[in-house]
Amino acid sequence: MDINGCKRCMLRCQNRGDTISHKYMAGKWPEVQAAPDPSLINWQNLGKGKIERCGRSTMTNILALILLSIGFFTITYLLAVKEQYNSNTAQCGSREVTPANAFLEY
Repeated sequence: MDINGCKRCMLRCQNRGDTISHKYMAGKWPEVQAAPDPSLINWQNLGKGKIERCGRSTMTNILALILLSIGFFTITYLLAVKEQYNSNTAQCGSREVTPANAFLEY
């Protein structure tokens, strides 16, 4: 008996089978298998040639650069616009605002 089977039996015997029911896939306990060695994968059979892979990576890099530059210029533009709307608080004087005055005025 494998380790997973032993754990399932222990949980069933303890009436805790419902605590692991969310781990079942299609009503069965998933069987775990070791991954194949990466050197056994025949990468030439993936269906994409070198030129197509190079073209896709180039297009992805160009798109990323465009998005980064749009974000950079948007941030710098918004910082410049923000400077136009800053108000000078020194012009307000030394007026004290208490909570009661603030409530009455606004």
